[in-house]
Amino acid sequence: MSGIKRSVEVFVIASLPELQKRPTLFLTVSLSAAFPEGVSDAQRYADIFLRNTGWKPTASLLVAGALRYDEYDYFKAQIIQHVVLKCREVEGAKGDYEFTNWERLFEAVDWLIRA
Repeated sequence: MSGIKRSVEVFVIASLPELQKRPTLFLTVSLSAAFPEGVSDAQRYADIFLRNTGWKPTASLLVAGALRYDEYDYFKAQIIQHVVLKCREVEGAKGDYEFTNWERLFEAVDWLIRA
């Protein structure tokens, strides 16, 4: 388990009593969520996290995120470009690519603010 994921789990577990008192939105960012065949994997990761922490958020949303090539070393960028994107015939596969459905994300955050 990555250190960041573990830190988030520890935070949620420690904050659970407070989180359960109010409306909450669990956002999980995963490139898997960008592709129909990957949504079930992304959902499974979210479900495992929630089961491990005991948190029952009011709502949750899978967010696909973006690819930022300047954040990858050469080899990771090549894998992303030639395996992940070309296999899925994503236009603009040679540069940064935004997968986030911003309208859906804004709607979820707006719902939380109004809840």
